[in-house]
Amino acid sequence: MIIYELIIQNDFFVNWSNYKVLSFKMDGKRPKIDDSVPQSYRNLIEKCWKQDRNDRPTAAEIIKSLEKKNNELESKVKEYESILLPSLQAK
Repeated sequence: MIIYELIIQNDFFVNWSNYKVLSFKMDGKRPKIDDSVPQSYRNLIEKCWKQDRNDRPTAAEIIKSLEKKNNELESKVKEYESILLPSLQAK
């Protein structure tokens, strides 16, 4: 839930009792992932939400995945900057 809540910048379970949250999770229910969440993050969130804890990624695997996504994003930003900045500076 933490990764999902960080991405959507919202507490899904706000105003829920601890019992209601626990029951929701123990029943295998999960919130609908917002359509604005990129597929790569959606995949990670769904892995973290696996009912069987042995099927979930470790903290180290989560960090590695997030670092990889961050590096990919930084590369795309640099690529776009290299395309856009020269044309903006020419104006």
